[in-house]
Amino acid sequence: MMTTITRPKATMDYERFKFLNFNRKAINQGHVRKLMESIKARNLLHLRPIDVNKDMEVLDGQHRLIAAKSLGVEIHYNVVEDASSSDIILMNVQLNWNNEDRLNYFVKNNFPEYVKLQSFMSESGLALKIALALLVGYRKNVLNDFKVGKFEFPAGERGKELDYCHATCDLIKRHNTACAWTKGSKFWSAMIKLFQQETFDWAIWEKKIPMLSHKWGPKITLKEYWHMILGAYNYRNHNKILDEMVEEDLI
Repeated sequence: MMTTITRPKATMDYERFKFLNFNRKAINQGHVRKLMESIKARNLLHLRPIDVNKDMEVLDGQHRLIAAKSLGVEIHYNVVEDASSSDIILMNVQLNWNNEDRLNYFVKNNFPEYVKLQSFMSESGLALKIALALLVGYRKNVLNDFKVGKFEFPAGERGKELDYCHATCDLIKRHNTACAWTKGSKFWSAMIKLFQQETFDWAIWEKKIPMLSHKWGPKITLKEYWHMILGAYNYRNHNKILDEMVEEDLI
């Protein structure tokens, strides 16, 4: 379907525009101040109108609107007739939303798969990145799908892997007092990858943790954490797990 956009208009009636609830929380006041300075130096707002839908909901340009209102200058706008509030995420890439912002947006707009994800995070106490790694693994397209509303909560249980992660962290704490790094998403992602291997044996891993975890420490990359725990698992283990982790696997 072809998108219909009316000719740009201008107004100082700022109250006619509607902010979506999520957009109100995504306002960056520092960015607004920079825009105000730029507009005061040279007002080029007419060259970049904001976009609204037929209900006057701001789809793109909320920072420009706030800056124009603060300065008392005209705001220029396009009406995208066939756009809806659900299009906002695709029209605001330049605002550098993080994935927590995207999750909140989709939950507020009742995307069922994202509601399931948020519930899972609340019940398990996991951060978003760790939850995604646990639920959908290391496929490169996962985050791209997540960003544009195509995330699908997988069928099946992930309870065993989650239990292994918590149990591993508890064992490390008993033998390594400096272990704040065990709360990081990269360490958890590396653990999850280990537990997802077909030949993984918890009985072996449970014995290796007290033997070696006192030598472990914080790393910079996920790959470094993977090599650390894989080395521990494979130490004096006749049934070793091969190191097949490549950059394309990382999320």
